[in-house]
Amino acid sequence: NQGLTQLTMYNSTISGNSNLTNGGGINHSDYGYSTLIVLNNITITGNSSGGNGGGIANDNAFISLSQSLVSGNVANVGVEINSYAGPVVADNYNVFGFNNYAGIVGVTLGTSDIIPSVPLLSDLLDPVLANNGGLTETHALNQNGPAVDAVPMGSCNLSGDQTGKIRPIDGDADGVAACDVGAFENENPDIIFEDGFD
Repeated sequence: NQGLTQLTMYNSTISGNSNLTNGGGINHSDYGYSTLIVLNNITITGNSSGGNGGGIANDNAFISLSQSLVSGNVANVGVEINSYAGPVVADNYNVFGFNNYAGIVGVTLGTSDIIPSVPLLSDLLDPVLANNGGLTETHALNQNGPAVDAVPMGSCNLSGDQTGKIRPIDGDADGVAACDVGAFENENPDIIFEDGFD
């Protein structure tokens, strides 16, 4: 026993990666080690795999997903996640897939997790990785998409996003501040006028 190996990530975007075999975004293969992977407010999109798990492929790690978005990845089996060995714990306001298809294998969803009904990935997020503020590029969320304000304020994991903006923000302009799923916290583009003109 080599002890516990742990990877913890938060407010990060994993995008534009590819693997000829398994795991376009994250690929874990356990060779006798005990591995814990904790993903908080992560966006995993635009990755591809020639085998299993376009977003994540898991072999024997314990993975915890919390308020993370895994959508728009490509693979032969489990386009978003394929956990063929090892538990994946969700049920904390995660978003998986789109168009009523979660794209996950070996993952049990919880009641707070979301499989978006929107037909296009662009209805969920901007598929183009871009400078949306901060030091690193991100995928902005569609203001009307299901990832915006999906996490009640009292349940937010983090007080900021990848760009440095505070959480929560009333991103859907419904008058209630709540947190978004993934690494990016959406701003209401009309917030400057929310009280009207003088």
